[in-house]
Amino acid sequence: MRLVTLFLVVLLSVTVVEAAALELQGAAVYRRLDNDVYLASVYSDSANSEAWLNSAQPLRLEMRILADELSPRRFYRLWNEGLAINLSEAEMNQRVTQVTRFMHLLKDDLLMGDQLLISNETGETRVTINAVDVLQLDDPGFVRALVTVWVGKYPRSQKFKDDLIHMSANQRAEQQARLLAIEPAAGRQQVIESWVTVEQHNSAKPSVSAAAVVIAGQGSAAGVTAAGVTAAGVTVAGVTVAAVTLPPAATEPSPDIMAPAESQPEPGMEMMNIPELDETPLSALSDPVAEALSTDQQQETLRLAEEQAAAELAARQAQQRKQEALLIERQQSEARYYRDLLTSANAKVLYPKQALRRGLEGTARVALKLNRDGSLITAVISETSGHTVLDSAAVRAAERAAPYRELPGILLGPDFEFDIPFRFVMNTR
Repeated sequence: MRLVTLFLVVLLSVTVVEAAALELQGAAVYRRLDNDVYLASVYSDSANSEAWLNSAQPLRLEMRILADELSPRRFYRLWNEGLAINLSEAEMNQRVTQVTRFMHLLKDDLLMGDQLLISNETGETRVTINAVDVLQLDDPGFVRALVTVWVGKYPRSQKFKDDLIHMSANQRAEQQARLLAIEPAAGRQQVIESWVTVEQHNSAKPSVSAAAVVIAGQGSAAGVTAAGVTAAGVTVAGVTVAAVTLPPAATEPSPDIMAPAESQPEPGMEMMNIPELDETPLSALSDPVAEALSTDQQQETLRLAEEQAAAELAARQAQQRKQEALLIERQQSEARYYRDLLTSANAKVLYPKQALRRGLEGTARVALKLNRDGSLITAVISETSGHTVLDSAAVRAAERAAPYRELPGILLGPDFEFDIPFRFVMNTR
């Protein structure tokens, strides 16, 4: 009876856990320039995309890389442009540190099959790559800021958004099978772990440690031999000071052992005048090695080492703060420039008369490549509106808006790429 009861309890527990688990609500492939980039999926208690944006319920986002590689720069742009256009500047500034930390996660390219997960199921925002924790943020709402890039007013692509928020039961089963089939390549988890190890090493406080030094005459202890004293080495910030060992004292020869006969000098050789040895007992002599390894001196050594380690840590932390401030300033500058770019380009849009007559609507995205002085290098469709006439109008608007404002000096590189959405919506009033 007890066994049956236990089984029922376990069964009920499993049922509760399964009921509480988030369900796949949407999955879609993000494409750019007709190439698959990643497969996105949203897990939630609700199929309503508005709940993803505004509800306090748990939310999980997943990205499975489909492209051969996704560079850190491309990853940065995917999120920075999406956040800049869907969030207000005040909202961006509110989370600027979190945004910057997230967008600079990658230490190298993501490769096909890599899995990135962003979840607030534990009450904080947790980011993993290939099941390796890479970022934890106290703000659980950060996930909802990120999902605006996918399903906000200006998504990465309208088709991408539609596929995410409108998924049938049959499509859900198909996408679940597809998700399970995408796995990281062998050794990729270890690569991500190495990123974390390097990051932890760069931010860790240098260790200062030393074993106790045994002074002669303090009794038996580890490191003390019958005939001398051995001091353990001292490790300071990765540098080991060599141990010092007092050689054993000379002992009286055994009476059973006869002393060697005095040797006579060979003819023609002068006798050396060797002074007699001091017969004072060893115990009566001061021990310079022991004195050098006195407790006071070792404590002073450790104090100096700790001060050096603290100074190194402070310098490293100051450098990290400086680097983080630079990254934040660069991200804010690029976001402001992107918004200006949107305003300038969309101000030049002319709704084609043919499209108006036919009632055509849609959003076309144009990939711009600019020189540092703002001059236009190329303008091509990165995401079609579904109508050639609207796509052509978007490209012409981007070309008419050139030259654009000179790029800020804080942004590095000879040229820059941006994706600009052009939304064609008829005024029905």
